[in-house]
Amino acid sequence: MKKSGLLRAGTVLSLAGALVAGASVTASAGEAGAQASCPSTSLCLIKNNVTVLEFDEVGPWTYFDEPLAAPIEVANMRTETVWILHASGSAQCISPRTMVDVPWGALEAVRVDDSEDCELL
Repeated sequence: MKKSGLLRAGTVLSLAGALVAGASVTASAGEAGAQASCPSTSLCLIKNNVTVLEFDEVGPWTYFDEPLAAPIEVANMRTETVWILHASGSAQCISPRTMVDVPWGALEAVRVDDSEDCELL
């Protein structure tokens, strides 16, 4: 797992919370630049057009030392799904090659999955 930026991440193996479907958005010109700076095999969390966390390996839930406050752009450049855990306790699946805006709240964790489908196992 590659990490960059402001936060360190720790790993735990459990998750509590509800599952919610996520909505993807079409990348605007500004988002396209941020998305382009995320490597093609990575999940990037972008704040103010700066990648603050980057993950490139499949693994269990990775919890942040501190929640990452919105607004955040989540760029899943991978060919597999990724999951984000909102501070509210809900989990959101992000399809491969998709960019999602998190306009409010905070994120507590991410999971890089090895599936092309949004099935939390």
